[in-house]
Amino acid sequence: MFNVGPDVNIQNQIRLGIQNVAARNLGKSGTGFLDDLGTGQTANVVDGNVSVAQDIVDSAIDQVTLLRGRLGAFQKFVIGSTISSLGIELENTKAAESIIRDTNFASEAAELTRRQVLVAAATNSLNLANAQATSVLSLLQ
Repeated sequence: MFNVGPDVNIQNQIRLGIQNVAARNLGKSGTGFLDDLGTGQTANVVDGNVSVAQDIVDSAIDQVTLLRGRLGAFQKFVIGSTISSLGIELENTKAAESIIRDTNFASEAAELTRRQVLVAAATNSLNLANAQATSVLSLLQ
């Protein structure tokens, strides 16, 4: 079982059955299995028929080849496409984060400018008020 999504749950899991490839399981029941080729076994090459041994080996090679094909297809089409999809999702997430950061920066820059304008206006108002008081005092003298 492989988990191919961002969360560990049943929707993100894929099962792939892999047969047992032990020597006692590779071959055919009618012809024999790889472990039958060993010394003292029923299909050994020294005492037995070489063509039967060849049939057993061919059958085992076919089984292993089919299994390797299934595993390769699983890797290419399931795992490969999942990696590609997750890579695209990561790229989109980074782009969205960048847009959010840019928006926050623009908002903060606008707020800074607004506060600077308010400070400048307050300073000018104070300068005008001080100037008027000084003018009034100079008239009184």
